[in-house]
Amino acid sequence: MRAPTLAIHTLTSLAPSIGAETLRKHAQALELAVRGQDEPALTAGAPAVEQELAVVLATLEGFLGARASG
Repeated sequence: MRAPTLAIHTLTSLAPSIGAETLRKHAQALELAVRGQDEPALTAGAPAVEQELAVVLATLEGFLGARASG
């Protein structure tokens, strides 16, 4: 499995474990595009994954920061 395919597969698999269902949905669509070598779907889907991943990471950072200070 190539590194990008493995990375997106890992994201698809792990997102639900932290309740990031929207991220899972976008990552799964991107994973299918990677596996199918669907360039237009990759181009269209990557920004949604990036945006949702940023939201999830910011949420986790806020949660962890609040726990550390409180």
